[in-house]
Amino acid sequence: MSNFEKAKNSHEELMQERYKHRDRTADEMFEELGYKKEENEEEISYTFKDSWVLCFGKEFKEYYTHDYVGVNNFVGNAVSININEHIAIHEKLKELGWLDE
Repeated sequence: MSNFEKAKNSHEELMQERYKHRDRTADEMFEELGYKKEENEEEISYTFKDSWVLCFGKEFKEYYTHDYVGVNNFVGNAVSININEHIAIHEKLKELGWLDE
């Protein structure tokens, strides 16, 4: 096998890994990342190890994260989002139809 063919195969494997999410729902992606889903009339939330929460607010079509909820529902610090979480978030936004408007 030539170096070109090896590089081509390596690139194809990389692209398959990068885009493997395309055949899964956002809920499946979040579950694989270790999140627990809860939903009510106002929001859909995904909790990670009982330490932080990613929420999709239905009324204003927004999403936000926080690391805890304290007294009187006080929201804690903001939390960073990694690329796999972002991909799952993007898929959820598509499923909710928020990107179509």
